[in-house]
Amino acid sequence: TAMRHPEPRVRQEVIAALGQAAPEQARPLLLDALDGADARTFCSVLHQLSVARDERTAGVLGRHLLDPLFEQRPLEVRRAIYSALAATGGDAIIPDLEQELHKGNWFSRYQEAHRQAVARCIARLGTPLARAVLERGARSKRAPVRKACADALAGADDHE
Repeated sequence: TAMRHPEPRVRQEVIAALGQAAPEQARPLLLDALDGADARTFCSVLHQLSVARDERTAGVLGRHLLDPLFEQRPLEVRRAIYSALAATGGDAIIPDLEQELHKGNWFSRYQEAHRQAVARCIARLGTPLARAVLERGARSKRAPVRKACADALAGADDHE
C-alpha cells in the first residue's frame, strides 16, 4: 500500500528500501509497482530492477516495449525501458527485439530513433545470439536497419 501512497516521497522511500532487500523478494513487488506508476516512480523502479539479469523482468519490459502506445510515453521512460531491458534481458528476449528492429515504416523519424535504441539494447545484451542478430541486420536490404545494426556493432566493438 505504501507503493501507492499519494505522496511521491513515500513511494521513492519504498523503492529505495526495496533496493536493499533480497532481489527474489523485492522483484515481484517492484514489478507490480510499474502498473500505473508515474514517470518518476516508473524510472526509479526500473533502476532498482536493473541490478541483475532476470527473464521475468525482461519479459515484462519487453511487453512495455512492444506496447502500441510505447512511443507516446515520456522520453525518460522509454530510455529507462531500453536500458533496463539491456541490463536484465538475455537470449529469450532477442526474437522480440529483432522483430522490433525490423518493424515500422520507412520514413518515420520516431521509428529511426527507436530502431537505433533497440539495436544498442541488443548490442548491450552481449550474447553470441545478439551479435548474430546485429550482423544479420547489418546485411539487411533496408538501409535504416543496416545502419542501426552497423552502428550498434561498432559501439559494441568499442566497448570490448
